[in-house]
Amino acid sequence: MFQSQKYLPYAIHESVRQFYLLQQSKNDTATAYLDNFTNIVEVITATRGSIGYHKEILEAVAKEKGVNLDEATAAELKSITATAKETYLAVAFLLSSD
Repeated sequence: MFQSQKYLPYAIHESVRQFYLLQQSKNDTATAYLDNFTNIVEVITATRGSIGYHKEILEAVAKEKGVNLDEATAAELKSITATAKETYLAVAFLLSSD
């Protein structure tokens, strides 16, 4: 697990920055790229940062599930949030792959 002595805002910013700068190089296998991608997402989580939680995506997922986001139960909100994050990360992975 990632542990850092860095100032928390700095650590979060650096991990998110690395996420957005990540690109699969022509020499990386898909597996190596997936490992790098996953590691960066884990670092973001370990630093208590977040990625993929955009209001518009949450609203779209809630609508797809037939749930009013403002009236969602805790379980529905957890499911919506997880789906939104997974969708965002899948798109980010594909767009940064070679």
